[in-house]
Parts: sequence; C-alpha cells; structure tokens
Amino acid sequence: MLMQDLKIINDVRLLSLNARELYEDLSKRLSDQQARNVLKRLAKHRMEIVTAIAKEESSKAQGDQLSEFVPESIRSESTVVNLDDNDLVDSIPALIVKERREIVFLRNEVKRIKNYTLRYRLSSFVATLQMDFDQLQSLAAVPKTDTKGDGNE
Repeated sequence: MLMQDLKIINDVRLLSLNARELYEDLSKRLSDQQARNVLKRLAKHRMEIVTAIAKEESSKAQGDQLSEFVPESIRSESTVVNLDDNDLVDSIPALIVKERREIVFLRNEVKRIKNYTLRYRLSSFVATLQMDFDQLQSLAAVPKTDTKGDGNE
C-alpha cells in the first residue's frame, strides 16, 4: 500500500477516535435526549470507521500523530474542547462547525486514496457521517423550550 494511503488511513483513524471520545463525553452531559441520541450515533459511526481500518492489513503501520495533511483548524479542535457544563446547550453550534470541517476534510482525503476498495469502503463511512451531521444541524435549527406546553395554547 502506498505511503500516502497509509497516512490518510491513520489520519482518518485518529480523527475518528478523537471525535468518538468527544461525542461520548457530550452525550453523557447533555440533558436533551434527542441530542444525546444523535451524539451517541455519531460516536458509534466513528467507532465503526476505526474498526474497519483496524481490519486492514496496513493497520500495523499506525501512528500516534496526525500527518501534515491535517489542517491546524481540525487538528486543534480534535484534541481540545473547552466546554463547561453551563455552555452545553451552546456546544451544538460549535460541534456543527467542527463536524463540517472534518467531514469536508475526510471526504477530500478519502478521494485521494489510491486503493479503490479501501476508498469505496471509507467513502461509505463518510457518507454515514454526513447523514449524522445533517441530524446534528437539525438540532441547532429547532429551538428547545424548557417546559412542555405552558397551558397558554
């Protein structure tokens, strides 16, 4: 397998691991059940990507650092998220920005993979992440109320 493919595979794996940890953490802290479900689904799909990559023969050449191809904006957002408990509701728009950048990056990187079979499999995972991203966006578009029905209807 080409060295470029190995770097891309490792980047996808590391970004997926970082995102999975973030989504699992936030899903435990949010009170909105719909948002928790979306975040859990995102975490599950990120783990599926990691599992698929681990099945590859080339997974033996995994590194612990992202390659130089990963932009700094994605690299810094993947490693550190500063959200305190009071800003959890505001975290959805921040997640949308982060997820949008990552999906665009992952889509472009997967297109660069020379191995057709691997490219096809990873692109299907990116498509799944795009669908989850659409659901995440819909959470921010629907304003949440603190109480169900206030009796003035």
